[in-house]
Amino acid sequence: MPKNQELGGAFFFFRVSARSKVYIQGDLSIGTVDDLVFNETGSLEYLIVANEGKLVTVPWEAAKFNFEKQTASLNITQDQFKRVQLTILQAICRHSENKGAYLEH
Repeated sequence: MPKNQELGGAFFFFRVSARSKVYIQGDLSIGTVDDLVFNETGSLEYLIVANEGKLVTVPWEAAKFNFEKQTASLNITQDQFKRVQLTILQAICRHSENKGAYLEH
């Protein structure tokens, strides 16, 4: 995905240079933050997490960020994480279709 890209006036992507690790319950690393997604008002909406060659969309509100350690954590199990990946992507695609923008993962 190109650096700092606008999608149909609805979302803005910002490529991060320092990749923060993302953890779930049990201190299991699920990947690193690849991009940040902001809405049209400049509020942070999503983290895009690089996970095993795929990009996973994580709502900012679901993540607890430790700025000192530069890590993010999600209070979910590995099974929950796998199920949530598809649900979140489907919701974002539906939202994007309504706004005329399309996300590709």
